[in-house]
Amino acid sequence: TAERTRKEADELLHEYRERLKEARAQAEEIVQRARQAADAHEAESKERGQEIVEEAAKKAERDIEAASRRALDDIRKEVADLTVMATEKVTRKTLDSDDQKRLVEEALNELDFSSISSGAANN
Repeated sequence: TAERTRKEADELLHEYRERLKEARAQAEEIVQRARQAADAHEAESKERGQEIVEEAAKKAERDIEAASRRALDDIRKEVADLTVMATEKVTRKTLDSDDQKRLVEEALNELDFSSISSGAANN
């Protein structure tokens, strides 16, 4: 009886060790899959973060260009208004629309807006 009991105990111990080995292998596989999923999620998050940064940079660049164009348009208008006002004060007469147009075009042609616009675009 003792021999049979010892043999059954040895068989149970062997079966227990096999199951423990299988459980450890399964646990190792689960941990490995979790690591792979975490790595994939991290890479995806970094990629999405980079896309967001690039989109924000492009939007900022577009906003800067639009603001620069508006500022240059405002400067041109101000130059035109000042040219007409100065000419009217100097000549002490009101200019007709053809004279105003000619004076404004001459004044704008004398100004170098290229350095202003290229400087704004480079910033």
